[in-house]
Amino acid sequence: ARCIIVEGIPGIGKSTFSWHVGVCWAQGEILCDYHLVVLLRLRDERVQHANCVSDHFCYKEQPKQEHEAVMEWIKSNKGDGVMMVLDGYDELSADLQTSSIFADIIRGEVLPKMTVLVSSRPSANQNLHQLCADQKCQYI
Repeated sequence: ARCIIVEGIPGIGKSTFSWHVGVCWAQGEILCDYHLVVLLRLRDERVQHANCVSDHFCYKEQPKQEHEAVMEWIKSNKGDGVMMVLDGYDELSADLQTSSIFADIIRGEVLPKMTVLVSSRPSANQNLHQLCADQKCQYI
């Protein structure tokens, strides 16, 4: 599945699971087919205010040339080999849930070959399920 939805009630461990996916990938224990796994905590306002995907793939200490090279590789592969973990979809405002870079990513309009793992509480079910309606999604 291109999109994996992890849904559960508050406190069940969705954020811990999301973090664990990133840590285990970084240690080479899981998801070894992916060249890059990016964890985004959607409750973070800095994450919410990003306007494009590349805003999530850079940090202050990274040289500009390196950032550009990574982004060029991601774009040229349409996201193939990349997993983006969007933790806390339900913590986005209703507007951001349906009309934002995150919605575009989930719908597959941006980087259509990228695998997306989304964690959410059931309260955001309707918006999330609408975004995934035309895609191969696995619900956990």
